[in-house]
Amino acid sequence: MESPYPGPEVTIKFNRSNGHVDEYNVSLQTGESKQVISEKDGGVQSVMFSNLTPGAFYNVTIVAVITGPNPNVLSDPYQEEFRVKANSSGKVDNLKVEDAKGSRWLDVSWQKPTNPNGKMTGYLLVAQVSPTGSCASAISVQCTDCSEGMGDIQTQKLKTLNCNTSSNQTTSSTHLNSNTKFTGNLTGLLPDLLYKVQVYPYNEEGEGTVNQIMNTTKEEAAEPLHDVMAVPGGVGQLNVTWIPGVRTGKTNYTVTWEEKYSLTSDQFTLVNSTTITGYDNQMHQINGLLSYWDYRVSVQASAPLGASDNKTTTATTRSSEPGQVQTLQLTPDENDASKLVLTFECPEERERNGNISKFMYNSSTANSEVRED
Repeated sequence: MESPYPGPEVTIKFNRSNGHVDEYNVSLQTGESKQVISEKDGGVQSVMFSNLTPGAFYNVTIVAVITGPNPNVLSDPYQEEFRVKANSSGKVDNLKVEDAKGSRWLDVSWQKPTNPNGKMTGYLLVAQVSPTGSCASAISVQCTDCSEGMGDIQTQKLKTLNCNTSSNQTTSSTHLNSNTKFTGNLTGLLPDLLYKVQVYPYNEEGEGTVNQIMNTTKEEAAEPLHDVMAVPGGVGQLNVTWIPGVRTGKTNYTVTWEEKYSLTSDQFTLVNSTTITGYDNQMHQINGLLSYWDYRVSVQASAPLGASDNKTTTATTRSSEPGQVQTLQLTPDENDASKLVLTFECPEERERNGNISKFMYNSSTANSEVRED
């Protein structure tokens, strides 16, 4: 008999026995599948078995039978082993993420495919970010007695998936064809992200059918913020920006601003605060501020499992036109009746709106033009 047979249908042919034979009993694997055929004219007899398993080994037994009124006369059995040609593997069984998972890793387990369709030679475990499909981590499981070519096949698959990350791992096993539970610890992941976890099975024919599940990593406390800045915008405005750390969960930002108590004071007083919702919102504009005044701005990130430390910066708003002068008075000169004395004070501190370098006034007399000094 030639082996392996293509399968899943296998036709077994054999030459007839010498002498008289009424029929042949042909069975596979201790009679689990048995057919009885009558002797045909000619030298070659044949029988077909269907639905055989790819890659499996079978024992065929052939017995010649003479039927009659007395018990049948049976020949000595003829036995031989053959193999059905292997095919690509079915998907792995019982793929799941174990309950013991972290914010930056997942423990994954699976078992050999129900339909391996040949000798298993390896598995490739991959985690991809959903929905972008970017690869985050991979584990290559290879058999210890396989050719080096199997590792090359998995390496090429990783290149196809653009999955050459620093967290990739390679391991070996002598139990790839047993029903043991295989496990892999995918590392290098990020918190609170949905991952597509895939297992590619490999047998002697190459890559089989992939199995996949979705799972989300656990959350963490918010990471520290970086580069918190406040720069003047329009009059009475500050534009506040920041760079967050890695997203660790549903994220909000609290922006708080304080104003200087006075121009000469080192103390600040609270003005207001607001909450910005969403990790990607990394800017806030504060309006209604005093012109040319010092402000202290702090930003804090918060996630369900905790908040970051406050990051603080100071900034001075843009200058604008000054407010009105105070205690403006015009009085006669005590020594010269032809003169008037003009007195006034600077605008209040909070209304100066910049560095006042000079004052200008207009004066006029009856029936004369306006004069500016």
